[in-house]
Amino acid sequence: KMGRVFFNTRTNIENITANHDVLASDSGKTFIVLPAATTEINLPTPGSGTDQAGEGWNCTIILQSDSGFGGDTIMDQKVNIDMSADTNNVGNIFGSDGDAGVAAVDTMDFIACTAAASPGDTFQFLSDGTRWFVNGFVFDASECVFATDAG
Repeated sequence: KMGRVFFNTRTNIENITANHDVLASDSGKTFIVLPAATTEINLPTPGSGTDQAGEGWNCTIILQSDSGFGGDTIMDQKVNIDMSADTNNVGNIFGSDGDAGVAAVDTMDFIACTAAASPGDTFQFLSDGTRWFVNGFVFDASECVFATDAG
């Protein structure tokens, strides 16, 4: 027996140009960040409250730049992603340029992307209701690192 088949499904996208608080109701959304200045994206706190990212909450964040549609070091503005304090996040950021990459450790509650990051750098977030699980796929892993505070 065949289950339901969905046609013409689309990803829910939101464009971000300035500081932004992501809501618990934004689960499943893809955020394209085209910053006009240093920008902070605040994810909801993992937890079980109505305004928190509960088990299964997820989103994707993709960086974009006015300077071009590809290439290293052309973001022009910093982007900081705040994953909430003291959530003991788990994850890795991998660079396609051969950098060793970076892993999340306790107290690293931010991803700090420099102005030399690259359009197309992408981060996927999933919460188990307690912490964030993060996969980052970037051009240069030294330009997008886990950090204890905003860069």
